[in-house]
This record gives sequence, C-alpha cells and structure tokens, in this order.
Amino acid sequence: MKRGILVGVVLALTSIAITTAIILIKERGGPRAELPTFYVGDEWVYRSTGNITYTFHYRVVGEEMVDNEDSYVIETSYDPPSWGTFSRGTTWVEKATGDTMKEERSSKYRGTPFTKTWTYAYQYLGADRWPIEVGKEYSMIMTVTISTPPYQPIEETETFKAKVEKMESITVPAGTFTCLKIVNYDENDDLLSTFWYSDEVKIYVKIIYHEIGRTTELVSYSIKDGSLAISGPSEVDVGDEATFTITSRNSPIENVIVRVGDNAQETGSDGRVTFTFNQPGDFTITATKDGYEGASFPIIVETPPADAPHHEVLGCVYRVNDGDTIDVGVLKLVAGFDPRATVSIGVTEGVRFGGGLDAPEIWSHTPPISGEPGAVEALELVENLIPSGTLVYLDLDDDQWQNPESQGPYRDKYGRFIAVVYAKVDEQWVNVNAEVLRWGLEAYPDFDWLKYTYFISEFNAQEWLEENYPYVLD
Repeated sequence: MKRGILVGVVLALTSIAITTAIILIKERGGPRAELPTFYVGDEWVYRSTGNITYTFHYRVVGEEMVDNEDSYVIETSYDPPSWGTFSRGTTWVEKATGDTMKEERSSKYRGTPFTKTWTYAYQYLGADRWPIEVGKEYSMIMTVTISTPPYQPIEETETFKAKVEKMESITVPAGTFTCLKIVNYDENDDLLSTFWYSDEVKIYVKIIYHEIGRTTELVSYSIKDGSLAISGPSEVDVGDEATFTITSRNSPIENVIVRVGDNAQETGSDGRVTFTFNQPGDFTITATKDGYEGASFPIIVETPPADAPHHEVLGCVYRVNDGDTIDVGVLKLVAGFDPRATVSIGVTEGVRFGGGLDAPEIWSHTPPISGEPGAVEALELVENLIPSGTLVYLDLDDDQWQNPESQGPYRDKYGRFIAVVYAKVDEQWVNVNAEVLRWGLEAYPDFDWLKYTYFISEFNAQEWLEENYPYVLD
C-alpha cells in the first residue's frame, strides 16, 4: 500500500462496510440477502477499539443526485476525532447498489482548513454481490481516488474477495442479533476483515479488521419512531467530564432521564447531559422517557498510566514525514497547556523532534523516495517505531518561545511544535527522539545529528546518550 494512503483506506473500508448493509429474508434455499432501504433519520452508533477507542455516529440526513445516481447522504461524526484529525464528514451512497460513491472529511492542518475527498469506482468479477446467500462467493476491484487540494490526487486499487459463511447469533453492546457472517480476503487470500449483518438494524453489528487489530461494534441505534439512541465518548480518564447526546431518529430529545449508577440527569432541548467520572471501571449509561424505547451505552473509565511521561498533548500519528518530523492529530490537551499556543482537539499539527536533533533531509517522497545519505533509513526507522495510527505523548518544549522567529509557545519559526515524542512499544515507554539520535550517530556518524543543540530548549540531547538510558532498539 502506498505511503499516505492508510488513513483514507481505513475510513473507506469503514464506510463501505456501513453502506453495503444487507437485509436477510427467508426463501427456499436458505437465508437470502437483499439491499435495504434507508430513511432520513436512521442512525447508528458504534464503538471502535484498537490502540485508540472511538465512537462513530452515522445518520441518514437526506438524498441527493451524485453522478446522475440517486444517493443517500450520511453524516458521520467521531469522538474523539478520528486519528485526531476528522471530527465530522459526509458520505454519499448509491441507493441502487449500496456502494459508497464519495466521502468528504474536513479538518485543519496547522490551523489551515482543508478538505479530503475519497471517490470510488467498482468492478465486480464473476457473480454480482446481490442476492447474497450462505456459501456464495464474489469478488470486487475497488479503485479509490484521494484528493487533498492543492496536492495531486492519489489513486489506489485493491481487490477484495468475499465469502458468505453462515448465519450465527452475535452479542454486542446494542443487544443480541441473528446475523449473516461474511469474510473478506485480499487477492492473495489473506484474511482482511469479518462482518456480521443484521436485518433488525438494516446494517452491520460487528466488524473485525484483522490486519490492523481493530474491532467495531454497534452500541446504540434508532431506526424507528419512538426509539432512543445515545452517543458520546466510549472511553475517558478518571476526573474527565463526558457529554452524552440522546436522539431519536437524528433529533435531540429533551426531558430524557439519563442515569449512571445512582446519578441521574435530565436532558435539555439539545438532548445533552454531562457527567464527571471520579473512579475507574466499566459503566452503563441508560436513557428512558415515557413513550420511548429506552437505550443504553457502555463507557470505560480508566486511570491514566502512572508511569506515563510528562506530556502536554495526547495525539495520534497521522503521517511520518522524515526522520525528525511527523504530523500528529490532537486527541487531548492536558491541564496546564499554554492557551497562547492556539491549538484545538481535532487539528493536525506538525511536530519537529526537539533537543536540537537534525536528521538527513528527504528530497522527494514520490517513489522511489530519495534524500541525503541516511534520510530514507531514518524515515523507515521512525515509521517502524510509530507508524500512522500510533498513540503518542508529546512533551512540548516550554522554552521554545525564547528562540528567534518562534511563532509562539512550543513552536518553531515554521509553526511546528517542538517536542519529545513518547510512545509505548511492547509495553515499554520509548523516547523516539533518543532512539533516532543514538541510531543516527552509529549508522551515519558523518552527519551532524546534533546540529541545533545551540537553540534554547528545555531538553538536553546529551542526556539521551548516557550509558544507562532506556533504549528499546538493539
């Protein structure tokens, strides 16, 4: 898979899974799948767990013509922002086929708004997808074009093979459902993902992405009048506030009694309530109102790791640019963050490794990637340590503002954060800056890896070179 594609493909697979939902009907010959009909107001809430836990909310908000085809318009939202970057988006789904035609996600990169668009084309090989029956196999070539102006569009083609294995009962936070199990493989017959679909909710109730170790499950939904759905964060730290929204077919509902244990609140006109969790554990949020079908929502309250390094920002690696620069989506700002730094959750920030570290320059990211001696190797080192999607802790440079041309607290003259980047690798905390520096001095000793140590900084790179520093690389 090409560099920079991963975020788009993960989002694409998620939306395709949602919008190729099936309805099961009994006919002679066994269970049979037909394309469902969605209605404006239908909504589903999912929890996706992996290295980071997200809540995804999908709402059918309208219908439009796209490329002369009738399409559903599906609004999506993510809590926290997906990859720390995308909080909201829109997906267009062709009504006649259930195929995703286009997706748009808007965000900010270093404070500048941008929109990323995914467009799709499909070619079915042999049998069509519909109707689907247990034992049936079908294949599809999907071409994804990713556009992020002003950059040139990137095109990626993947081949998927699917097999409808069986009917089985699946229990997820939203309940127990009778589902059709479908497994997907790549062109080399390697297992990619497994889906479970239910006619009761008109869509999937569970997905496992085997390659990336992520599981997505239905936690709440509202697809009929008088049913409630709950959305909010699935995972918070002790002491955090968490806001939950109660809706019915995409409209906020007031005067709903929302409970967590003995604590109860009533929603206002915006359908929202806020709770503070002061102890760790697994909790269930319940929502009830006379005349409505109630709903529940699971939330995990955790104690932050006691051994976590000092940090101001919790983020997700969006992209590794070279051996000393990454892009990070902001998931959380910790107490004490300097407000003059003007950063928000859901914004992608450039991060330059602090401590005066300098790595060889990449000249071109267009394959074959080229650069100064050691540049490609340094890039690969960082990608192996903290690939896209990794949770990282950023200890920002409090003294950076004292340097000439600094654009403000924590930032250099280019507006990038200067930081020590920490991550957990095999349950051990890793100072990524130190790993790059030690490796670089050994592998490419003729390069000036400590070129910028004369800058004013709270970090001292020489400390990372001491004899007993806890490295993880051999």
